[in-house]
Amino acid sequence: MIKKYFLVIDESTTRAKAFVFDRGFRIIAQDSCEIKLFVDENNYIEQDGNEIYSACIVAMKSALNNGGVLPEEIIGIGITNQRGTSLAWDKTTGEPLGRAISWQDTRASGIGKKIESDGWIKKIQERMILPAGTLPLLNLFWLLNNNDLINQKYQQGELMYGTIDSWLIYKLTEGRKYFTSYSNVSMFHGYDFVNMSWDEDYLRYLGISSAILPEVVHDVGLFGLTGKGIFGVEIPIMGAFADQQSATFAHRTIQAGMVKCTCGTGAFVDMCVGNHFKPAPVGMFPIAAYITKNDCVFLVEGCIKTAGAIIEWLKDDIQLINDYNEIQTLAGSVPDSAGVYFIPALTGLGSPSWNSQISGSLTGLKRSTKKSHIIRALLEGVVFRIKEICEIIQDQCATSIQLMRIDGGLSKSDVFCQLVADSLGILVERSHLSEETALGVAELIALHFGYCSESELDALINMSDKFYPRVEEITRMENLYNNWKKISNSQIQSEASTK
Repeated sequence: MIKKYFLVIDESTTRAKAFVFDRGFRIIAQDSCEIKLFVDENNYIEQDGNEIYSACIVAMKSALNNGGVLPEEIIGIGITNQRGTSLAWDKTTGEPLGRAISWQDTRASGIGKKIESDGWIKKIQERMILPAGTLPLLNLFWLLNNNDLINQKYQQGELMYGTIDSWLIYKLTEGRKYFTSYSNVSMFHGYDFVNMSWDEDYLRYLGISSAILPEVVHDVGLFGLTGKGIFGVEIPIMGAFADQQSATFAHRTIQAGMVKCTCGTGAFVDMCVGNHFKPAPVGMFPIAAYITKNDCVFLVEGCIKTAGAIIEWLKDDIQLINDYNEIQTLAGSVPDSAGVYFIPALTGLGSPSWNSQISGSLTGLKRSTKKSHIIRALLEGVVFRIKEICEIIQDQCATSIQLMRIDGGLSKSDVFCQLVADSLGILVERSHLSEETALGVAELIALHFGYCSESELDALINMSDKFYPRVEEITRMENLYNNWKKISNSQIQSEASTK
């Protein structure tokens, strides 16, 4: 039977989505399955590892059924996943040793301070992502020091621990393969991207043996075959690509100076810095976009915790709007925000401060302030956070931004996209692609195994919505940004001194 399709599982925070792509990268069929989040009295945020796996299986089988596609017609499976969620499981039984720790969980946040006080930051900052409380390696450290069962399994050499790509590969191959990919290990912590190996000295300091960690492999290749009992035939697993990096590849922002900005609930700004690992500015992430047998690309990433979340907040919480379309209409009805400024920190600040205690704020309100001014100020607040991150990355990585490609809920607003272009003074292109995260891994697999060429992938980019910076607006936006930054810095200092 002719192999005609790629099957991709996109495992996100709350859903497992599956897509069937044909060789022209059109979505033939898709389906999804919900995954629960558990939040307890300690504010630990967890998920059930078995539920994650079963949701992925259900979604993949449903997508195949929806498209009338036989498993025998699948060229290979690609996995793209949330990067920071991690799980411990038993080497003998293959069963989870408790729930997976979500990338949103901050139980290990205090460990980074100890690592810094012990003088390790200078030793590792040139080679890997710096320690943060949400990174899987630090969650493993926390588990070994707070969970007797997991510590016992570790001492017995029976512990396995990895991010969701490792777990899915392990389960799909019925325990035969234990891998993680370079894009995923970027956000794991402890992997040395200069020497391309686990940092044994650093792991020894943390009391962790690399022997229990997955083997790090290229983002695309032959990861193993699925168990025959899953689909009735063995299907090769051909790629494991972390979600933000996969979307970056789909956008083709893989030349130095190109930026991808995804404005979902939060926003991720990923700037390509070339073919060599570069240390990131404080509060940013130096990560591998992808590493294959023949190519490698590196990024510096900044995270904004509040972006598209303002839509839900406006609609559901404070009920200032009734539907999304009002954002575009109201923000576009006024030439400016009339002196109103918004600090987008509804769940604290992400890059570069990473302070969960900082709150959001609206300032400059007057009797003449209208709803439209507030909506525009909200958009400008997110735009200025994007600009702030871009400036830091440019200055410290010595790479100037040439182009930004943008996607996600907020990017549907023409006003928002134009504000980004005017504020950054660069061309902004809005993606017409759909499901970029899943598409990226399908494209990388196809390219690596000879099903398409680089030029064919470049031709798929249809960025028909272009937003050019308006010369008359650049200076005005720069002045607004400088005012906003003063207010933001003042608030951060004020709240930090009282908490």
